[in-house]
Amino acid sequence: RVSFLCMSGAPSHVDTFDHKPELVARNGATLSGVRRGAKLLASPFEFKPRGKSGLMISELFPQLGAHADDMCLLRGMHTDVPVRAQAPTMMHTGSFQFVRPSMGAWTSYGLGSEADDLPGFVVLNGGLVPPGGLGCFGSGFLPATHQGTTFLARAHPIANIAPSEERDGLQRAKLDLVGQLDAEFVRRT
Repeated sequence: RVSFLCMSGAPSHVDTFDHKPELVARNGATLSGVRRGAKLLASPFEFKPRGKSGLMISELFPQLGAHADDMCLLRGMHTDVPVRAQAPTMMHTGSFQFVRPSMGAWTSYGLGSEADDLPGFVVLNGGLVPPGGLGCFGSGFLPATHQGTTFLARAHPIANIAPSEERDGLQRAKLDLVGQLDAEFVRRT
């Protein structure tokens, strides 16, 4: 199981898990080559090593320190793309230009699923399209079964699951017609 939390607009990395001792040492210093008068600003929160691993965690998360040895914290992500919409696409797919499978799609593809009738991975969405679009959760060139299933906070959390037809049987007739057309296409080719 993988739980990946991507919270756009969350607290800054330098205030939570990204301890920067050099920034603390140079707090208030003027950085040359940058806008005149701009000064370095360290986090106002204290960091302490937690667990046997010594994982540096901010005082913002006092209870999380007890779980430091059970966590995997990745700090090696880097992009040359500082654009707000393209950076999340790069983070989720490894590319900011081309359609590529998302992290969830690769995880589903590589590890498989315990149940064929459930999605390989789900996306809990509060109703906003994330920066970078829904391609952040797509399957790219992998089979569509590895695409993220988006759940929204509303009465029908999964889009297109409730029939949109008012008359009984009309939705079934449409699906049957599509099935017949597909079968005819397969027969011909």
